[in-house]
Amino acid sequence: MLAFLTAQPDVLVTRETIVASVWDANWFGPIKTLDTHVSALWHKFGDVLTIQAVRGAGFQPLHDNTSLGVMTLRPTPRCAPS
Repeated sequence: MLAFLTAQPDVLVTRETIVASVWDANWFGPIKTLDTHVSALWHKFGDVLTIQAVRGAGFQPLHDNTSLGVMTLRPTPRCAPS
């Protein structure tokens, strides 16, 4: 999943695309499994990779230009309801 998400930095990838590409198009299970795996990536690679969770859409790996081309990973804070 890490290789799939970081193959195209700055491109929003839908949850359905990730599940179909990383697991199997016929995979049946809770979508929370994907969230659990992304959370594990956030914790494991917290200093070198940023994957932004886009609510209702999917995930977007972000390229960090300040670290000489290295990607940084941390969850984005949720917005407070207005």
